[in-house]
Amino acid sequence: MIRVIASDNKMDEVMRVVGQIDKDHNGYVTATELDDILKLNYPDEFRDKLLAPVIKKFSSVQNRILIDYKGFRDWVKIEVAKVGNTKSNCDDISIKKSKLQQKIANLEKQVSSIKENEMRI
Repeated sequence: MIRVIASDNKMDEVMRVVGQIDKDHNGYVTATELDDILKLNYPDEFRDKLLAPVIKKFSSVQNRILIDYKGFRDWVKIEVAKVGNTKSNCDDISIKKSKLQQKIANLEKQVSSIKENEMRI
């Protein structure tokens, strides 16, 4: 779920719709409502997915049907940031790998040049 949201973050739209549904502004929507909203915003990615196990982690203690959507939103933000950091770290590693490959190629040329000079002597 997090990878999908990280690749195409529509959480602002999800939260806008959730806010419209939460008429009394108590910070809760039903699990079904949140599931439906996520599937409307990510139809191809979540159509056949069971989102309830993730959503239920944010259930109200008093009423398990109600979901603390702000808690859910905050968790998504933290997890998306982690994915972003992982992607950033992978990009950094790719850059470092490329630079090292360039250095190796330059060193190989220098070694080859030295060997050629030694053979002439």
